[in-house]
Amino acid sequence: MGAYKNASQAFEKAIALQPKLRDAYFDLGLVDVIQGNVEDARVRYGQAVKSFGKYDGAADLLHQLIQSKYQVGVAQTILAEFF
Repeated sequence: MGAYKNASQAFEKAIALQPKLRDAYFDLGLVDVIQGNVEDARVRYGQAVKSFGKYDGAADLLHQLIQSKYQVGVAQTILAEFF
């Protein structure tokens, strides 16, 4: 759990330093997906898509989770809603 918190903090710091850093916004959502936090992931991906539009790289990472059979339900929910 600590690694995910650290990752989230690093992405948030990156955004604070560079507010147009698209990948950091999507990666925050990905951390939430990996942890199974569907509601938090919805908020993060919603903000990212609103700010930057749909991003194929983010969708690809979600597809990779599904293929790995990891947090399949959460990843599918986010894909269906935002991509």
